[in-house]
Amino acid sequence: MKKLTHKVDLHRKDLQEALKESEARFRSIVLWSMDAIIVTDAKGKIEYMNPAAERVFNRKIESFIGKDFGMPLVDGESTEIDIFRPGKEPGVGEMHVVETKWLNKKAHLIMIRDITEHKKLEMEREKVNKKLGQLALKDSHTGLYNHRYLKEAIEVRFSQAERQFSPFSVIMMDIDYFKSINDAYGHLFGDLVLKQLAKQLKTIVRPYDTIIRYGGEEFIIITSEANRAYTVILAQRILDKI
Repeated sequence: MKKLTHKVDLHRKDLQEALKESEARFRSIVLWSMDAIIVTDAKGKIEYMNPAAERVFNRKIESFIGKDFGMPLVDGESTEIDIFRPGKEPGVGEMHVVETKWLNKKAHLIMIRDITEHKKLEMEREKVNKKLGQLALKDSHTGLYNHRYLKEAIEVRFSQAERQFSPFSVIMMDIDYFKSINDAYGHLFGDLVLKQLAKQLKTIVRPYDTIIRYGGEEFIIITSEANRAYTVILAQRILDKI
């Protein structure tokens, strides 16, 4: 019996040593973590914060201990919060909440990671994608919108006309003998003609009218709040100017 008791005591001692070692390792990881780590009790009262959390909130740990975290804590929830960054502009932190055990009691483990640079890269990527999207809708020769944009432009104008009970009109045109111009003078000269025409059209129509290079030498103008009579006058003005 004594032998069995001795074995149980040794096993318990081994478990306690392993638990202490595991706890020490956990505390070491938490202490040196670059992420802010906070532990609250089940009601949200702060029981522990690591040095990274002190930097993120720009306040001493002592001023937080025993205080309410101040936000609802839901297991598995992720959210973004404003964070302080010493020596840098304020940033964005991604906060994760996990229900856990702390000193054998139900607790919340809160981890906050600085994602400011990631958000900046994301915004830059969105800007680049937006710019690429705009470029995909522009004609490289004239800088006007291309045929891909036509459907979208028509839908927008039609919807606007329905809402405001106002007319809109469309002018279609092309350049006479454009193939002969290219054949006689070359494509570089033809491109110059296209650019000059586009430049002229921009000076004739209103700023909120839309000019589209629909095909090789075909152009479309979409005019807002313009009835047939106005558009016929505009078309004649274009002919006279060209």
